[in-house]
Amino acid sequence: PGTVRQHYEQEVEASYRRYSRGELDLRALHLELAQTMREFTGHRLGTDVRSWTRADAAGHGATQRVGELLARWEEPAFAARSDAEAAASVHAAREVIRSW
Repeated sequence: PGTVRQHYEQEVEASYRRYSRGELDLRALHLELAQTMREFTGHRLGTDVRSWTRADAAGHGATQRVGELLARWEEPAFAARSDAEAAASVHAAREVIRSW
């Protein structure tokens, strides 16, 4: 599990670096984070959850926090660039990965 967590934390970090260099806007960052969290969730559950909606994820005890993140990231996906919001999103993703 440690190496799995490390892998997905590295994915989150890579997305954030691309955002910081201006290669991604806030919307693209959130889309990449959502994809990473879905892949992480699928790995942890041992099933393909790539098509799960935020409501699907929020409806399961083990994945409720992932569903909450997906919901939070959907709303600002079309907002203007916000470095504070990007940092908070990355921090939240890291916390879920580290704690699950």
